[in-house]
Amino acid sequence: MALRPSRNVAGVANFQATLRRSICFCLIFLSQYALSQQSDFSRSRGREATQATGFDFINSAGDTIMRIQNDRMVRIGAANSNLPTLLGVKSTRLHAGHFVSDSSTANSQTLRAEFTATGQLNAAAIFGMCRPAPYYGYGGRFEGGFIGADGMALAAGIGERYGVRGTGSNGVANYGVFGSALNGTFSYGVFGTAGGAATNYAVYASGDLVYTGNLIALSDQQFKENLRPVEGALAAIRQLRPYQFTFIDHPRFAHLHLPAGRRYGFLAQDVQTVLPELVKEAFHPSAEVLQGEQNGGEPTRYLGYNPTELIPLLVKAVQEQQALIEQQQQAIKTLEAKVAELSGR
Repeated sequence: MALRPSRNVAGVANFQATLRRSICFCLIFLSQYALSQQSDFSRSRGREATQATGFDFINSAGDTIMRIQNDRMVRIGAANSNLPTLLGVKSTRLHAGHFVSDSSTANSQTLRAEFTATGQLNAAAIFGMCRPAPYYGYGGRFEGGFIGADGMALAAGIGERYGVRGTGSNGVANYGVFGSALNGTFSYGVFGTAGGAATNYAVYASGDLVYTGNLIALSDQQFKENLRPVEGALAAIRQLRPYQFTFIDHPRFAHLHLPAGRRYGFLAQDVQTVLPELVKEAFHPSAEVLQGEQNGGEPTRYLGYNPTELIPLLVKAVQEQQALIEQQQQAIKTLEAKVAELSGR
C-alpha cells in the first residue's frame, strides 16, 4: 500500500508526527470499515486529499475510506469535514463505532470522555443527537444491570447543581422527566430523597400537583414516640381566619406558576401565631436559575403550612364541640325535668 503526502503538508516530520498520533487510534475502525467495504488493501494507493490537507486511504474502487489530515484530524468514511473534531466516523452500518472492554477492575469504563478546559463554560463531555423525524429518536440510550444512567454534579462552589435535568418542549404532550418502574416486589416510578441541607425537598413541584392513585402519609405507630392527647383544639381552630382570595398576577411571580381563579385558605402568618409548628419557610428557585443561567438571582422565600396537620386538630375540635353539645343537652334535660316537677305541684 503506497501513501503520498499532499503538496500542502508542512513537512515529512510534521506528517510523521501526525501519523504516529493517529494511526493507533484508527486501526480498529479502519479494519472493521475496510471489511464492510470489501477493500483490497494489497492494491490500495495513496492520493492527495481533496482538500490537500493530508492523506487519503482509498480502496480498489477509488473510494476514500479514511483520511489523515495535516491538522491531526482523522476521518473514517464520509465524515463531515466541517465539524471541529479530531476523529470523525460515518457509516451506514448499525453501529458507526463499537467499543468493548473485558476489564475486571471495579468502576471500569469502556468509553470515557473528559472536558478539561477551565472557565465558566457550559460544555458537554458527551453530546448525543438523534432527530430522524418528529416523535422519533433518542439522544442517548443506556442499559445497565443495576443503574441505566447515573448523573452526578459534585463540583464545589457557588450556584446550583443538577444530577439529572430534563426538558421537554414543542410536543403535544411534554415531559421533563418520565419515570416508569415495572415488576419486582416494589416499584417506584420516581424516587426522590434529600438531606444534609438547611432545607430539603425530596420532591418540589412548581405548579399543580395531580395524582390518580392514593396519596399515603406515613403514620405507623412504630415510628412515633411522645404520644399525647391533643388539647385545646377548638380554641385554636376558632382563632384561625379563613379567607377567599386570588393569587397576585404579576410578572415578578410568573416563575412560581401560581394558580388562577378564586381560592380558599389561611394566611401562613395567621397560622404561625396560633400553630407555629405547622409553618415552614420555603424556597423557590429564581427565574434566572430556572432558565438555566449559572449564578442566577436569589430564590423566592415564602411561608407555607402543612394543611394535613390541621386534620387531627379539626377532628379533635369537633370532638370537643360535641362534648360541649352533649353537656348542654344533659343540662337542658335536667332543667326540663325540674320544670316538669314544679309544674306538677
